[in-house]
Formats: sequence, structure tokens, C-alpha cells
Amino acid sequence: MAEEVEGKWLVIQAEDQESDGGIWTAVTEFTALDEAKKFSENVIRNEWAPLSTITTPDGVRNLADMPGYTYPPESVKWSKIHYSEDGMEAWYADRVENVYRKLSIVKAKKEGDRVC
Repeated sequence: MAEEVEGKWLVIQAEDQESDGGIWTAVTEFTALDEAKKFSENVIRNEWAPLSTITTPDGVRNLADMPGYTYPPESVKWSKIHYSEDGMEAWYADRVENVYRKLSIVKAKKEGDRVC
């Protein structure tokens, strides 16, 4: 098992949009988990919006305001929209528009070891 690097957190983003071609990926490093979570929330709120807005009985809400939301609720694996309760993972998939977005926060490992 790979060793964790003390105090390093990675926000890993992957986005695939057929209209733009290919897959876009990014990794952003943080020394504090709270900062990584704030960054991820900002990505969901400002970069993914308005695609990932959710219509509720109370009106339209941003996915970033709804930790723990999964659609459809009975299956995380097959849901097109998910934002984990702990803020560590989120995705948005629109098969009609061919837009797929995913982000995860992971603890960094020692140099040369892959994290997922």
C-alpha cells in the first residue's frame, strides 16, 4: 500500500465534452482538506453551473448546495448526478448532450504512486 504524503490533498477533475473534443483533466494540490473542499464546491457552483442545477419542490438549486444528493436516489453507480455528503466526490453526466464531469478529492501518496 502506498504511503500518504503528510498534509497534501489533490482535487482531480476529468471532463469530457464531445463538442469540444477529447477529455480534459486537471489536478490541483492543497495542504488543507477544507481548502480542497472549498475549491471543489466552487468548481461545482461556478464551472459546472448551470448544467448541474437541480429542480426541487422549492425551486432550482445549485448542486454545490446539496451535499448528499444523488439522482436517481436508488443508485449511486448509475446516477447522472451525484455529490457526496462529505464533499469528496461529485459528478454530472448528460448523455444527451455528451457532457461528463467528475471530481474527487484524494489524499496524496508518495511520489510515483497513483491515486484514484
